[in-house]
Amino acid sequence: MTRTVLTFPGQGSQHPGMARDLLRSVTAVRESVDAASRLCDVDLAALLAGGTAEQLAACEVAQVAVFAVSVGVWQHLDDHGLVPWGVMGHSAGEFAALVAARVLDRAAGLRLVVERSRAMASAAAATPGCMVAVGGLPIDEVRAICGEVVGSIVVANENSPIQTVISGEIDAVNRACALARGRGALRLDRLAVGGAFHSPLMEPVRRHMEPLLRQSVLHSPRCTLISSISGEVVEDVDAYRELLCAQVVQPVRWLHAVRTARLHGVARFVEVGPGRVLSSLVRSCDRSVETSTVRDVPTCLAALASLATPEAHELHVLAPAAVMA
Repeated sequence: MTRTVLTFPGQGSQHPGMARDLLRSVTAVRESVDAASRLCDVDLAALLAGGTAEQLAACEVAQVAVFAVSVGVWQHLDDHGLVPWGVMGHSAGEFAALVAARVLDRAAGLRLVVERSRAMASAAAATPGCMVAVGGLPIDEVRAICGEVVGSIVVANENSPIQTVISGEIDAVNRACALARGRGALRLDRLAVGGAFHSPLMEPVRRHMEPLLRQSVLHSPRCTLISSISGEVVEDVDAYRELLCAQVVQPVRWLHAVRTARLHGVARFVEVGPGRVLSSLVRSCDRSVETSTVRDVPTCLAALASLATPEAHELHVLAPAAVMA
């Protein structure tokens, strides 16, 4: 049997018209988006159907919308019996993964994502910064470039062997880009995220989120949870809470998380939510794996047909003794 991991995207996977057919056809997606709309007092369904790229890119919209769609799709798959071997999420997608692993209930996960997105938008407005994806240079070389630049700049996302995202003050990022270009970087893509996420400039967000996360009830995961904060399997929920508190100022270790999954025998990665960003990154990490997406009605039906039978994937639930509550 093939071990399957569900992957959950974060901000950056949103796009105009996303989930339009899912909202019409899948009750769980509509209910998830409606719940998010009520909490945010924003008609997310209308934005998903007819909003512009600029409207959807706003931090307090993008993170909540991607979370709501991803969790709605996961709920539909779960209702039809799909229980994967494991889950993992990228940045804000970690919260959708927590819901899928039953570490957080859906309402609590939604509240935390709403608070996180608003705090990040506020911090970005107060302290301007930016993020740039550097393609074609090893992670260690990008990290060394950041160390050479004066100002606040760090490696924010270790996405794949050929893509590293840097984050920090605008001038510092621009200087780092000039160095990277001179050392052979193949691509330098500025991300439309509005701030220096996963950097020290997000310290106000960490202070805002920490008490909320400490008050949140975290349950033992029902399936394997691989955190992109550590890149490792979560075995101690209390220790993991400390990681989650620091998530917004720590790098996303996606490459390490994919390698951890592979070491555990995972051969199939199924991206749940809008877009196909994570599937592309997974393939960049390891060309030998199988990837697919569940982002619309046809891919949802295909996933149910290929994955929702015991013969198609390996069920795996951590034994109670393996997880500390």
